[in-house]
Amino acid sequence: MTGEWSDKIGNHRRACAEHGVTPQTERYLSREAEQLEQRLAALEGH
Repeated sequence: MTGEWSDKIGNHRRACAEHGVTPQTERYLSREAEQLEQRLAALEGH
């Protein structure tokens, strides 16, 4: 999943650079953190 995440961030940043806008990566970062917390909770439950 981390590879997909970094690819999405990279694609987002490249697209922003092409259009001259500032990347807003917060939604990707918060989504990845939430998924990580869910995986850790599942591991702790087993």
